[in-house]
Amino acid sequence: GKSGLSCNTDDGGHVNDKGFDYFYGLTSHAAAHRHYPEMVWRNDKKETLEGNEGYTGKHYISEVCMADALRWIGEQGETDKPFFAHIALTPPHADLQVPEEYRAPYMGKFEETPNRGGYYHQQHPKATYAGMINFIDQKMGELLAELEKQGIADNTIVFFSSDNGPTPEGGKPIEALDSNGPLRGGKRDLYEGGIRTPLIVWWPGKINAGQTSDMPTAMWDFMPTALQLAGAQTPEWTDGISIVPTLLGEGEQAEHEYLYWEFYEQGGKQAVRYGKWKGVRLNVGRNPDGPIELYDLTRDVGEKNNVAAEHPEVVTRIAGFMKEAHTHSNEFSFRYGFIQPLPADRFLPEAQRIDHKNWKVIDTSSESTVNGAVAANAIDGDPRTRWHTQWDGAQPGHPHHITIDLGQTETIAAVRIVPRQDNSPNGRIAKYAVYVSNSADAFGRPVAEGELENSYKEQEIRFAATASGRYLKLVALSETQNQPFTSMGELRLLPE
Repeated sequence: GKSGLSCNTDDGGHVNDKGFDYFYGLTSHAAAHRHYPEMVWRNDKKETLEGNEGYTGKHYISEVCMADALRWIGEQGETDKPFFAHIALTPPHADLQVPEEYRAPYMGKFEETPNRGGYYHQQHPKATYAGMINFIDQKMGELLAELEKQGIADNTIVFFSSDNGPTPEGGKPIEALDSNGPLRGGKRDLYEGGIRTPLIVWWPGKINAGQTSDMPTAMWDFMPTALQLAGAQTPEWTDGISIVPTLLGEGEQAEHEYLYWEFYEQGGKQAVRYGKWKGVRLNVGRNPDGPIELYDLTRDVGEKNNVAAEHPEVVTRIAGFMKEAHTHSNEFSFRYGFIQPLPADRFLPEAQRIDHKNWKVIDTSSESTVNGAVAANAIDGDPRTRWHTQWDGAQPGHPHHITIDLGQTETIAAVRIVPRQDNSPNGRIAKYAVYVSNSADAFGRPVAEGELENSYKEQEIRFAATASGRYLKLVALSETQNQPFTSMGELRLLPE
């Protein structure tokens, strides 16, 4: 399936270099958005999927990958040797598509709003999403049946989980189909809706069917658990714990004092699970010691009632955990997300600029608050931050605009546009129009029109004649990738 170990490389053999004996699937995060890719890796060899064109085709990639996984597992059963298989199917992410046989039972059962966002333009997102869950359920049934067929079910343990909570990507709102039940938020949130996912473990004859546990466990507990099952020692450097005692109902179960998460998008987030308590801190990039929200999950699993003011001692303890658990990284930061050097040749020679400190965004077509890519980022003087319009289909497409109050009348000779600088081309402005006025409600004719190059480089829009006004409006009429949204790293103004 999709290999997250391959770091978006163009080398399928990279998975083998990381320790796997055999690999079949996709190494690119972007390629895994499509369910009908044109090729698939078998170790370090490319194989063409005839008839596939990305959005359409004959071979549904997760069906192909599961068929190969079942073939491989069958071979292992014949050799009677121990094996480990990691199967990472992509449904229900991110295009909403599934073979019709899995979707058909749900068609006509929901009120549908077609998706017009950046992913596949699905006419029936809810029915398709349900069909994708149906697909996963059916394929898991085929997997367990294969283990039974090989006669190795009683000696094989299966872990099933999800990588994160639900997402609106693809056009199905988070709240649709009650995907999160009472939980708050979804993918990219550190509320329970983003990080609390199902973990189902199956081992006939060893794990009692139907038993449940409310002990919090996290991904870093998998390695110690797997090592204990394999009779190996857990290295001292991990703070993960084995949950084998809970699974088998034998021995004393160690427990975490606390669990910690951090996330580098949307302004930076931290979260701690400490007994019944859950602490969440937002906007860490701008305020590392900002307020911590506190929730009692035994009474408020939906994290609706912030009780931080009532339990300052718990908040203080959680703040200490956040400080203790966070480790500085040279590659990620709460402020910038993935840190990368910005090549000097991306920027035009330094020139006198109009001071941006008193500027204020007074109107915008939309902004991606879920990603922290708000319009104000386009005028904060920092090219690493970005403005990005809504991308989930909830907002209409082009034209998009941003209107800025400059604080006083300025005489402007040129506009400089810095595209987003985070190694993504999504949202680059193509055709544009620039307006300048002394009225925020009447802009008249544009002072500049044209089309920007599809590039990371800063580009200058020089006016035919200087324009004076207190308000500037930039309108994006199209996008270089033919996407319905737009983005921008920075907007700069040059004086007369």
